[in-house]
Amino acid sequence: MKLKILKIFLLLLLSSTIDAQIFFPIIIPTQRTVIFYNCPTRNDSANQCLNDGIDNINKDIEQAKRYFKDAIQQDSQFCDAYDYLAYCYRTTNHYDSAIGLPNICRIKS
Repeated sequence: MKLKILKIFLLLLLSSTIDAQIFFPIIIPTQRTVIFYNCPTRNDSANQCLNDGIDNINKDIEQAKRYFKDAIQQDSQFCDAYDYLAYCYRTTNHYDSAIGLPNICRIKS
C-alpha cells in the first residue's frame, strides 16, 4: 500500500502539468526573532528605544544607532542596546567605535 502511494506521489510530482507549489509550498516568515541577551531592562523608555532601533536597523541604520544610543542613555546597563549598537558600527565598518564600547555584559554564573 505504501509503495503504491509513493508511486502515485512520484508520478504526480514528475508530471509537467501539475504546479509544484501544491507539493512544496513556499513559506516566508513574517515575524523576526529578536534575541535578548543577559540583562533586559525594566525601563520602558529604554525598551521602546531598543525596539524602535530594531525596527529601523534595515531601513536607516544611522537612525537605528540614535535609538540605541538613546536606550543606553535611559539605562546605562542595558546590554542589548550596546550589542545592537556594536552591530550597527560593525555593519557600517566603524570598527573602532564598536571596539570602544564598554564591556558591561558579564555571564552570570
